[in-house]
Amino acid sequence: MASELARSKVKKLVLERSDSMRISAGAVADTVKITAFILRRIGFQAASRARGFGRRTILEEDIRGALPAVCALSQEEIDKALGKE
Repeated sequence: MASELARSKVKKLVLERSDSMRISAGAVADTVKITAFILRRIGFQAASRARGFGRRTILEEDIRGALPAVCALSQEEIDKALGKE
């Protein structure tokens, strides 16, 4: 259930940002950057914030947890979101 929610939020974000966001399926660095961006956009409460440091820091374990939802998007879904039908 949680992964479906994350996936729907990712799809919504990709649709919203299709004009200015590039997704590179083959580049790990791009995937990590996009994942961190998505986590921030969906209001993800990073572990450091939960511990009271007052910063919105995305930690490595946060990204690892979100990567499956981001990577679950098919190439067709990405192309459609980016208007490349």
